[in-house]
Amino acid sequence: MEWAGYLALAFVSYSAQGLLFKYAAHHGCDKYLTTFYVMLVVFCLSAVISLILGVGAVTSTGVLAAAISGSTYALYNIFRVGALLEMPASIVYPLLRLYNAPLLFLLVAFTGETMTAYNAAGVLLALASVYLLSNGEDK
Repeated sequence: MEWAGYLALAFVSYSAQGLLFKYAAHHGCDKYLTTFYVMLVVFCLSAVISLILGVGAVTSTGVLAAAISGSTYALYNIFRVGALLEMPASIVYPLLRLYNAPLLFLLVAFTGETMTAYNAAGVLLALASVYLLSNGEDK
């Protein structure tokens, strides 16, 4: 499969996941249990796919980075469900998608990625959207 196919499938599956997270929060599922179930399913599906396709090269640094990534993903999900319990999804999801702004700076600092003027303009637009979204909500 080419990158566009992966991107399209990621877009569809992430949208479905977002809908189901809000559905779970709306129907009173505890944020910790929701995260536990999500991580359990991720673990099971990853294990099955790894058994079917085989495991590639593994390094201790890669395993450590993946473990830390999984831990931060679990925290993200707990906080996301907590936010969905308190605010409308129409506010929560656009704000959560702003993770790309600080992520870009981290990638530049730690992986040698470069930031273009186009990227910087995107960060500024993202910050402007936070302002617009936060001022549009009744306090």
